[in-house]
Amino acid sequence: MAQQDQNRQQQQDRQQEQQRQQGGGSQQGGSQQSGSQQSGSQQDQQRQQDQQRQDRR
Repeated sequence: MAQQDQNRQQQQDRQQEQQRQQGGGSQQGGSQQSGSQQSGSQQDQQRQQDQQRQDRR
């Protein structure tokens, strides 16, 4: 349980850092950071981020 909490916190930190690097795109904010997506794969989030980067171009 504690390990899971720690992982969740680290993932949240990473998400927030990625938000800062991306200028805090609105797609990244809000509920995406909570709940099951956080325990889901980092890959999904990376895919979303790649999509965001493409959208910005």
